[in-house]
Amino acid sequence: MPRTTIQFLLLFPVLWFDASASAGKQNAPEKLIDPWAEIAVGAAAKANPDEYNILVIAIDGEMNFEGRRAYRITPGLHYLELASAKMGRRGDITRLPFAIEAKPCVRYELVATHEKRLSNRHWRVTVKAEKPITLCEEALAAAAAVPAPASPTQPAPQPVLEPTPVPAAATPKP
Repeated sequence: MPRTTIQFLLLFPVLWFDASASAGKQNAPEKLIDPWAEIAVGAAAKANPDEYNILVIAIDGEMNFEGRRAYRITPGLHYLELASAKMGRRGDITRLPFAIEAKPCVRYELVATHEKRLSNRHWRVTVKAEKPITLCEEALAAAAAVPAPASPTQPAPQPVLEPTPVPAAATPKP
């Protein structure tokens, strides 16, 4: 059999399960979008010889990701373990811890700024740019425009009706 046929036959149960699972969710309420932030690496400028790319070793102690250029994180305080892409004479790299307070819908571009051109030991993490994530902002704006569904345990608020005063001419005289 051709390779594409084998790939299709292997993926068909997964595709069928995904389609049947999503078919039952058509009437389910949509989940509101949570805001996120991003850590972007690989933004070092070739014009600046002291700037090098950053390698992400760990985010909040977890290292379950492949080499990427952008890492999606939740807003708030995060601890990163970073390494400079500049190698030493023996091929070694140096690591630094870095804490960042991530704001919602912001992409942080990180670079390594080396103090000495010949050594890879003395460097610091620099936030080169903070850019808004337009997709995140649009999703939050769309989620804010949709009214939240009423809770089934609490009744919907009833409007307060106030008595209207009756004009003096309309009241019967005894």
